[in-house]
Amino acid sequence: MFPTEPPANTNGFRALLHNRNFMLLWIGQLLSQLADKVFLVLTIALLENYPLAAGIEDTRRSDLFMAFTLPAILFGSAGGILVDRVPKKPIMVGSDVVRGLLTLMIPLLPRQFLILLLLTFAISTVTQFFAPAEQTAIPLLVKREQLMSANALFSSTMMGALIVGFAVGEPLLSWAKSSLGNSGQELVVGGLYLLSAGIMQSISFQERQSPREERQKKNAWTEFKESLSYLRRNRLVSVLFLPPIAFSHRLFTEIYPLAEHKWNR
Repeated sequence: MFPTEPPANTNGFRALLHNRNFMLLWIGQLLSQLADKVFLVLTIALLENYPLAAGIEDTRRSDLFMAFTLPAILFGSAGGILVDRVPKKPIMVGSDVVRGLLTLMIPLLPRQFLILLLLTFAISTVTQFFAPAEQTAIPLLVKREQLMSANALFSSTMMGALIVGFAVGEPLLSWAKSSLGNSGQELVVGGLYLLSAGIMQSISFQERQSPREERQKKNAWTEFKESLSYLRRNRLVSVLFLPPIAFSHRLFTEIYPLAEHKWNR
């Protein structure tokens, strides 16, 4: 008997690399996640353009961090409920376009801290609809046996962007300001969002639901209340939300200021 050729691996990372639509989604996620983190660094860099009273710089940093993280608490569940009812691709593309345009508007607006705070809150709010749309699009693009590898890649990218985004944020923005002028920082961050939108627009997938699935859907407000009730009953799930927030807060309020001081020396 002649040896047979081993079957191709259809459930690993190699198979995902040959899935064009999935790779477009992953690259779009990478750019969008990176833009989110660099945008947060940008808001701190922009504080030097605002008149500050002595001793309130740390307070304004904390205010910006709260404006960036509070939408996840307020609108995270609502975003997940919404993406179950509307097409996901327009949400992903539209979210990137809105965040990109809001970022590009910063140089055109008055230099007031309240405006910067509201823009930060708005951009973070839009993110709460982008993220669940992106995550629920994965099963539409990969086979069932590839879901574990695909989710692992997306989770690793999300955590990697959290660290890399803060690490490269200041050098990238410094280069943008010196090379592209005073508005170069906003151009780079806004450009990342818009580039992500262009890549997401190229994705092709079907997301039609059967009439039976449509009939089985509950009222959006009912689902929202059930999600809150589930979190109250399952403390272990609730606690999972705390470590990333706590890590981001420490990175942003303790580690980043130390690195910023070192860069400015």
